Parts: sequence; structure tokens; C-alpha cells
Amino acid sequence: MNISKYLLSPLLLSIFLFIGCDESEEDVQRYEQEVLTVSDNPLTYTNLTSYPIVGAITSSVPAGDFETPYRYRLLNATSTTGSSFNKAVFAINVDTGAIVYGNAGNTISTGVYSLDVGVTNSNGMAVYEGAFELTIIEVPVQVNIDAAQVNAGIFEQGVMATVSYTDTSASGSDVTSVSYALVDAPVGFTINVTTGAISKGNGAVSGPNQLTVRVTTNTGVIIVQNILTVVVGAPPTLQMVQKDGTTALTKAVVSPFTAYTTAAPVVDGMSPTQWEIVFPKSLVNSNPDVAAGETAIDFSSSFSVEEPSGKVTVAADAGLPGGLHTLSLKATNATASEFTFEDVLTIEVESRWETTPIYENDLSNLDQITLHHLDSPATYLASTANHGKANAPAIKFQTLNGANNADRKDAAVELKIPITDATFKNVRFTFYEAFGYNNFFNQRHARELYSYQATDNAAPPLTPDSWNIMMDITDSSWSGTSRWGSIGADISTFSKVENKVVDIAPGTQNLYFFLRLHRVDDTHPTQGQWLLRNFLVEVSKAFAAEEY
Repeated sequence: MNISKYLLSPLLLSIFLFIGCDESEEDVQRYEQEVLTVSDNPLTYTNLTSYPIVGAITSSVPAGDFETPYRYRLLNATSTTGSSFNKAVFAINVDTGAIVYGNAGNTISTGVYSLDVGVTNSNGMAVYEGAFELTIIEVPVQVNIDAAQVNAGIFEQGVMATVSYTDTSASGSDVTSVSYALVDAPVGFTINVTTGAISKGNGAVSGPNQLTVRVTTNTGVIIVQNILTVVVGAPPTLQMVQKDGTTALTKAVVSPFTAYTTAAPVVDGMSPTQWEIVFPKSLVNSNPDVAAGETAIDFSSSFSVEEPSGKVTVAADAGLPGGLHTLSLKATNATASEFTFEDVLTIEVESRWETTPIYENDLSNLDQITLHHLDSPATYLASTANHGKANAPAIKFQTLNGANNADRKDAAVELKIPITDATFKNVRFTFYEAFGYNNFFNQRHARELYSYQATDNAAPPLTPDSWNIMMDITDSSWSGTSRWGSIGADISTFSKVENKVVDIAPGTQNLYFFLRLHRVDDTHPTQGQWLLRNFLVEVSKAFAAEEY
């Protein structure tokens, strides 16, 4: 009830009386509420004894002798027995004086609680210390379990033990509702909310698993710590072995294109019927961190597992990325129990390059090399047996200033590499380059490297859009500044562009590399030269898997 409403009523009455009275009448006395005192205004609560029920624990409405308007205030709450509670959830109804403890969070323990109450009006407040006493008694429940410790196999499932209760109230009938729950249950364990049966399923960890139960009743909550310990047996083991069936397999080394099948793993403590490979991020990454330079990859289709043996097979020509890849194996038995054997198979993928190159040329001849003037006169691109600056054989692109330079726009060097062996899987190209006379030449022209694979002996198309770009103008492998002041016969004075790799597609008969230079800016000056020296092409083949 609103205080202002009660205070306003006598005030209005006084005004009406004043207006309605004759001037000759005596002055009306101003209304003033009594001063509240504990002795003159007794306040009586009926003390309450209660179980710590989950929810509101509420007193009855107190009896008191007060002139309206007045209101109640809760001044303090203490425990005379040192019991634990949350003072903030004690509250009072300001109009009726009923006191409530909101025990939704089960925050009050057994003990005695004393509450101080104030009654206020316009003249002040009377303080009633210890006006209400709340006594919380124990939940009348004894929690029982039919086994305190149970041993279980790693794959054993079912009821381990059952929790029950006994009503210990004087009447033996105060407890009318009960439910069960596990508190922070270990993985693989559940409890029936109605019957209290604790069950073990898949995923339980080997070793002691301690379970704590919460019993919620209409009279309150009881939590019994570590009421049950389930000792789960040792997990199964798996050992990958080499082809001899006994020697432990530490890793298998393969090329990106090697076909490989492991021996059947040795499994103890489980009889798998189904297998699944758990791939590392290096082989399957569907959610790449682009900022970290990752890309989406999925090589899962290149792997398979034989069932029930567990032999893992890597398909031929998978094109696996280089590096170490560690796989896990998830096994399932006939009862659908699963277990994941973590990091049990390591595969190292590496490319091995043949010691003898399939092409090597210091450019003293043009064997397998063709110069293409895509949009330029023959003077734009030419070879020389002894370049005046390099003092060595070279291929040069040259532009001049003035009218003689206008048509020198686009040309390319073609290098043809016959693929004579179907076992060729990768080819890599290394060459040397330098430009001058100054850095303007680099700004006015684009250097690019392309590849093209043909399944016949027909001449390749001479349209750059038909080629596969390997290095564009922005590639950091290109030299970035003029070397004209330092180049000479010593090949180390040139910039080395090395190991540009092409994966050979099945059926390829000829592989072509194109080194192209084309004009991108006609701003003066444009004159200069781009020199190429020493071409080297190497090949990589698949090799038989090596087990360690």
C-alpha cells in the first residue's frame, strides 16, 4: 500500500474542515501521527520451523497495534548458530510484514536465524530486534546406495548401482516427492531421475570415476559427495606394425604419389568390426584460417580402411601434401562400443628428385627452345652466344627509346620438355635472370612464367590465356632491382629462380614452360634488357613406401 495515499487522506480532511468551518469556530488542530515505540506498539510474529525447501520459506503475517499509515522494513538477519545463508534473499512484504527467504538456489543451511524488523510512519521508526525467528531443520532423508564401489570393463554398459532414500521424518511420510541427478558427472555416466539407477555408457575414462548425487525432495535438497566409485578397466591398445607383422611401425615414408597399404594393426582388449580414420588438419581442413595462410583441403578420399582387419591404404597418385601427417583410428566393436586410438599412424610425405636432370642448358644452344614474338619484331627477343655485359650465353629481351621501341610489346621463350616416362610425377624448373639498365624497366614490363601440358605432339597454343600461370608480375621470386652494374660471367651475379614445380597430369606427352615479357606501361623511359641464363629441369618419381 502506498504511504503517500495514507498521509494524504488526513491532510485533505483537515483542509475540508478548515474551509467548511465558520470563522468564529475554534482553530482545528493539525493531525499528527503517534510516535511509534516498541513498548506502546507491540509487534508479534509466530516463529517458524521449516525444512530447507527449494523455493519460498514464508512466515505468517505478524500481529501489531499501529495507527495507519505504516510500513514494515527488514533491518537485519543473523544466524545465532553460525549457519550459512544468503542475507540478500531475505525479504519482507512492506504492507503485511510477512517475511520470506527465497531458497530457489538451496542456499540456507540448518540452524536458527534471527531477524530485526522496523515499523515506520511519518514520525519515525520503531525497531524490533529479534522480532522473528526461523529455524531450519535437516531434510528428513537418508540417502542409500546398494554398492559403494563397482569395477567395470571399458566397454561394459548398463546399471552400475542404484541410489534410494529413507524418509526419516517423525511421521515417516513428510517426503512426498524425490528426484535424482548427478553433479558434474564424469563422461559416460547417467542417472535415472526417477529410479536413481546409475548407468555407464560409452566414453567412460579408465580408472576410478567418482560420482556425486543430488537428491531433490519436497523438503529440500541433499548432495552426497562421492557416493559411488566406478573403477573402469584399462582401455584397449593398438600397435601399428610393419609388413612383417611384428616390428612396430614408427612411420611410413612415401612420395605424394606412392600407393601404400599398412599391415593389420595389433589390437588388444577389443575386437573391432568397423574403422574410421580421424584425419589431421594437414590432410582435411574444411574451415581454414585464411589469415594464417591456410586453405581448404580434403584428402580423405585418398585413404581407406579394410574391415575388420584395420589395414590402412593410401591410394596411388593422391598428390598428398609434403610433411608429417599423423592419423588417429576410431574403432567400433559388435556392440557399437567405440574407441579412438589417438595418433597411431604417422605418414611422412616427401618428394625425391632424380640426381640426373632431364634437361640442362647454359643457353649456348637453343635445343628444345623456341623464341616467340607474340606482339613484337624479331629484334625484341633474341639469343646471343656471348652477351656484351654478361660475357656469357644468354637470351635477351631488349627495348629502346623512341620510334624503334613502339612495337616491342610482347614475346615469350618456350622450353619443351618431352615426358618420356609415365612414372614422372613432378617436374621442377630452375633458371637465372637479371634486368637493367635501371629500375624503370621493371616498372614498365611484366615478367611471367607459365606451364602448359599436352597429350600429343601438336604445337602448343601461342595465347597466354591458354597457359597455366606459375609466377605473375607480383611474385617475390623475381629480382626486384636492376643488376646491370654487377652482372658478369659468374652465374651468381644473376638472380636464381629455383624449383618451380609442376604436377604432371596423367597422359601428358609434352610439358612446356613459357617465360614471357610484355609491356604494361608506355611511360618514358622504357629502355632496358631482361636476360635469361642456365635452364635446369629435374624430375621426381613415385618411390616404394619405406617403413621405419
